[in-house]
Amino acid sequence: MGRCLAFLYKDLKIAVSYKMQFVFQFLQVFFSLAVIYFVGRIVPSEVMRKYGGDYFSFALVGVAVNSYMRAGMVMLTNDIRRMMNQGVFEALCAGPMGYMSLMVSISLWQFVFETIRLAMYFVFGVLIFGFDLGGVDILACGVVMVETVVVFLLLGIISSSVLVLIKRGDPLNWIFSSVIILPKN
Repeated sequence: MGRCLAFLYKDLKIAVSYKMQFVFQFLQVFFSLAVIYFVGRIVPSEVMRKYGGDYFSFALVGVAVNSYMRAGMVMLTNDIRRMMNQGVFEALCAGPMGYMSLMVSISLWQFVFETIRLAMYFVFGVLIFGFDLGGVDILACGVVMVETVVVFLLLGIISSSVLVLIKRGDPLNWIFSSVIILPKN
């Protein structure tokens, strides 16, 4: 647990050291919400009512799932690739940490950061844009999001292992990301 926290602290220090990027990532939350809100005003409400909701709610949940997908699959693989290019990945693998602990530690900051950003999305959505949480089962949503994080982390680990084997490219990430965005009926 101490090593995981050390990775988290290291990644936090790196993220905060790029002050403008760090601030802009949080400012993006408000502007993304504004875009989603105004696009939702354009989408005919009858279309979304047929499915029991409105566009803003639908898009906000989609942003949440996409954020965790990106954190688990894309960012983990990018971090592994960056560490391989810098020559530190081999040293980490040779260290006393198990591979699963190493993968969780490497990806921990991304999930913590995305969770903070998603909390901001939902808080701003409720306070500024009138997102209604009245009929939401928060416990069930939490369980589903934890399961989502685990699935995307495992897919990211599979994708990273392919990256370690082939050194270039990321075919599994491309396949998983493409399948996830396909429309479901």
